[in-house]
Amino acid sequence: MIRLTAAFLAVGTLLLASQERRPVALVITGGTVVTMDGARVLAPGAVAIDGREIVAVDTPDGVASRFHAREAIDASGDVVLPGLVNAHTHAPMLASGTAPVPATRRAGIPVGIGTDGAASNNDLDMFEAMRQAALLQKLQTGDPRAVPASVALEMATIEGARALGMVREIGSLVAGKRADLIVVSMSSARQTPMYDPISHLVYATRGDDVKTTIVNGRVLMRDRKVLTLNEAAVLQEARALAARVRAAVAR
Repeated sequence: MIRLTAAFLAVGTLLLASQERRPVALVITGGTVVTMDGARVLAPGAVAIDGREIVAVDTPDGVASRFHAREAIDASGDVVLPGLVNAHTHAPMLASGTAPVPATRRAGIPVGIGTDGAASNNDLDMFEAMRQAALLQKLQTGDPRAVPASVALEMATIEGARALGMVREIGSLVAGKRADLIVVSMSSARQTPMYDPISHLVYATRGDDVKTTIVNGRVLMRDRKVLTLNEAAVLQEARALAARVRAAVAR
């Protein structure tokens, strides 16, 4: 009888805990979460999203104990980080010189990085832009510590948001901010093994390593499948427009 009572109590406790969990639209769990909120990295971590906002960033158990998700994304083995903030640059492509980034940051001026448009950048790869930002400053200053990987990632996320006057909305994974984030695969040969996720994001990762993209809480791409556009049709239209551009230039 005592055992039976204990069993009923345990079941009741589990049911109560389940009922108390808040329902949310999406939970991304199991990955290494680089929050860009200070030096906070959760390995593993989880992000709970409801509507357009992040509602929690915690360990997988911490999120699971508080939230019940209608949809879940398993990010095990991947890195989860804020969406990259394109703050526009094209100086190297046009041989316009190298920005004095360390001096600018020491003066308290926020610095962002970006890809510019296709005409001045070609591949629109923010990971390449981060890598170039770090390497150019090392070369320009003669100091290998001028812009470390952590600073390059800051300029592409939280500091880029600050430069745009949007730091309260985007740039880090914090409850209350917009649910703008990406899930990045770390499974390629060039990324193996991974010792430091931040260094890997800047020095070993490319744009096509992004698996999943979420903007304002909406999943635009999942497991490299674009959900909001017909990818084949977009590429076909781009090729057709390119033919028109060539013809116009040749006149």
